[in-house]
Amino acid sequence: MVGITWSGAIADNFPVALPANVSTGFTALQATDGGATSVFLFGTADGLVYAMDANGGKVLPGFPLKAGIELLQTPRVSDGVLYAMSVAGSLSAWRIV
Repeated sequence: MVGITWSGAIADNFPVALPANVSTGFTALQATDGGATSVFLFGTADGLVYAMDANGGKVLPGFPLKAGIELLQTPRVSDGVLYAMSVAGSLSAWRIV
């Protein structure tokens, strides 16, 4: 994955290597506690949800999370809960802090 700045340059710490079997789009999250951490969430064909630090490409502690078989939609976060939907129709949810 390549990050691009508003001026069109490649962002610091990019490109970042991703698993070969990414099957969803990406959700980008920005810290709301005044921190500078940006995180990308995405799913894979083997049913894993990854959270990756956008500033260095490292998988966050506690990830990946197992959500079943191949993910159908991009993982979402709402009110502190991470949701992932598999192609079989199962919904997985985790409270994240």
